Amino acid sequence: MDTNLKLTVAFLAAVFFMSMDSDDAEAQPAVRFDAGAVNFTSISFQEALDMETCWSPGVQLGFEYDIRVKNRFYITPGLTWSWRSAIMYDAYNSDPDLQLMGSELMSEHFLNLPVHFKWNFDIVPEKFAIFLYIGPVFSAGLASSSRLDFKSDIDGVHITVNGKYDYYSGSNNFQVRLFPALESTENALKKAMAETRVWHGRFQMRLESGVGFRIFRHYEMVLGSDFDLHNRYVGDMAASSILQSSFYYVGFRYRFGKFRNRD
Repeated sequence: MDTNLKLTVAFLAAVFFMSMDSDDAEAQPAVRFDAGAVNFTSISFQEALDMETCWSPGVQLGFEYDIRVKNRFYITPGLTWSWRSAIMYDAYNSDPDLQLMGSELMSEHFLNLPVHFKWNFDIVPEKFAIFLYIGPVFSAGLASSSRLDFKSDIDGVHITVNGKYDYYSGSNNFQVRLFPALESTENALKKAMAETRVWHGRFQMRLESGVGFRIFRHYEMVLGSDFDLHNRYVGDMAASSILQSSFYYVGFRYRFGKFRNRD
């Protein structure tokens, strides 16, 4: 994490904790936790149209700050960390005639800056309220990598490929082994794996929306989702393929501070 990003995180965290004891009726901080399912969709245009999807778990944790603008309308900036994981390829569940076993497990971490536009409706003042929110999420990738673990038997040759690939730097530590050893084939496989280049953009923009319910002023439950607004792939891969993800979650918020009823 670079120096500017560290200062930004420290500043926002300081504002949050200083505001926890505030009596200001115009702004209310909250801690948030969301958990749900992430859908990854990959579309390839290389030869024929080919689309693959997979579902995986996802969580995010952080804080947000309700700033009242007028009447029922609020602007809610925040700061969250999120983690998403997915089995991008599972040879055990693919073509049974394919002599390949193993899987590719992807793991991602993001630092997010959501900015919501929120409309609040008090149904029973100080006891029950409903709110709607929508807005952009600006994300910086902290880590994005896949762990590969494959093995295959072709014409009596046992092949194993293990290692980790980094989608931001393009680096990998793949280990390729053949038994019995065939030096020329092994060197060709190692070269092909070393030249693997699938790049993900580190910075993203998503659109987030949802509905929430506030009980007894401080406790909130939300149902929400977000989705990518652009292609996750960058570089040569982006010319022939698209990768996008969406997150569907159930969330909990605890909102600090004192509330005053407003029309």
